[in-house]
Amino acid sequence: MSGKTHNLILRFSFEIFGSAEILEFFLKYWAQKCKIPFFIHAQGDKGDKVELYAQGDKENLEDFSNVLASKIPHLLFLRDTQVTLAEHLPQGAHLCQNFENKEFRDFRISQSHQPNSVAESTNLINQKMSSMSAQAKCNEAFAEPSGIHFREGDTIDGIAGTYLTPLGVESGTNEFGSHALDEVAKSLTQAILQNKSAEFGDYTLRIFSDFSCDYIMPTHLSALAKMFVCDEASLVRLASFEKPILSLRLSAIFRNAAPNAPLFFDVRACWDLSLKRVCEALYKEGINFLGIESKARDLRITQLENGFAITQGMAFLDSKSRAFLDSHKEKNTALWELIKNEFLESRESVPYARAFFSIQKRDYIFANRQNKDYLVFKVPLPSSFEAIYEELKKREGGERLLQNYQKAFELPRGEFVSVGIAKIDNLYTLFLLLAKMLQFEGDFFALARDYGSVKGNKGVRIDFKLRDTNELDCVRVIRSALSFRLAGASEGNIAFGCIESLALFLSDFSDKLESEYGITRLVCFGALFSHPTLANLTLKHTKITRISQRYPLEL
Repeated sequence: MSGKTHNLILRFSFEIFGSAEILEFFLKYWAQKCKIPFFIHAQGDKGDKVELYAQGDKENLEDFSNVLASKIPHLLFLRDTQVTLAEHLPQGAHLCQNFENKEFRDFRISQSHQPNSVAESTNLINQKMSSMSAQAKCNEAFAEPSGIHFREGDTIDGIAGTYLTPLGVESGTNEFGSHALDEVAKSLTQAILQNKSAEFGDYTLRIFSDFSCDYIMPTHLSALAKMFVCDEASLVRLASFEKPILSLRLSAIFRNAAPNAPLFFDVRACWDLSLKRVCEALYKEGINFLGIESKARDLRITQLENGFAITQGMAFLDSKSRAFLDSHKEKNTALWELIKNEFLESRESVPYARAFFSIQKRDYIFANRQNKDYLVFKVPLPSSFEAIYEELKKREGGERLLQNYQKAFELPRGEFVSVGIAKIDNLYTLFLLLAKMLQFEGDFFALARDYGSVKGNKGVRIDFKLRDTNELDCVRVIRSALSFRLAGASEGNIAFGCIESLALFLSDFSDKLESEYGITRLVCFGALFSHPTLANLTLKHTKITRISQRYPLEL
């Protein structure tokens, strides 16, 4: 037998929701660092599939696999990973054997969309490299809050936003040649310990004392349990490279001690290496949480039962998509074109429907057949509270309902703006009006979310129906909710019932559209779907529904 060592080729295949540029950077960096001949190329119409071919003997490839597993941060947008042996390189491919990686130190995400985030990272790959697993070293990752930090020469007022990785945690300097600024960290720590607000770029930091801040940052992720209910999936997302802001439930113990606390509040893990030093010092002093006020539009997500939806932030869009959006004045029209391409691919002639449910714009559902749009749903709100009551009196039993209701509850009067509600023809405004008429004490959507998760996902059935072919009968919805309130149904029951009934209506409506227009997809977008109760129930009850995990819900 020959004593020669045979070279092998490993193929690492990645599927990713957003831009692959960050992943490609880390793959290139560590292949060069390990002196492994490699070839990387993107696949797929949307550039969302990346393959890394690495060549070497068995021992070198095992070492390289271990490096990838421990050094590359967990990416929120990574969908799937597979590792296989390859017989040969792709046709026309040439291995890169340039092991100088200085060129990568200048890697930057577009400044105009730059995320102030990085890795409090988990393993990309398990020890056998059979799959990507953020959970594999979840606890290890959470012990090291981390994030972006200053480059030398940066000022607090002009954070450029470089990134921390597991290498940065271990060695103090990351792949980008950056490190924390000790004097900045010391100054911030001293100010906060003196119970002062500390300015840090677009952020104002202070010891958490109330919920007037934009979100809460734990000084150590293990402190979350003192205030929030946080499952493993939430911890993994908080600890990801992208450092998203997400909403968590306040624990029952905390709310018993602070009865005026909201049911849910936004949280973000430490995102900067200088702030990491601050957090470490504060945690030792017994300070568990900071309140953050932010001027930045950092990545914000809504967690769903299967995945998530992006509610804010374009930092991790690929450059082509960002350029496309920037070139259009009607941003949401352009956004739809991107989302359509995500789900419909080359089958644009196949009938589909799109549902846009907003907070600040009009709602609609369009059915598209043979590339022609048909408006099949809209929400024409009455002009005032009086207009609602006058229309209700015309309905069978409506006048008697109003008389009985007013014996128990006081109804609002005048224009909607008199109670702080702008008249926008959408479901969000309809639900706000309902909350006023039903005299809810809590937030409508928080009540719905809380009730649905605690009470077994069953609410009262609110009457959602169309009138005049494509118009939601808003007064019918209101009459139904008033009746349940008068009958003694709780705020949470009614709020959840409204959302659940809307999701069931969409399910029945999609069946109708499938029958009449032949649609095969109902694509939902718009800010209203940032509420997880609506998004989860819509996805649950309408099997042809899709919500993007690649693009924001609304711009």
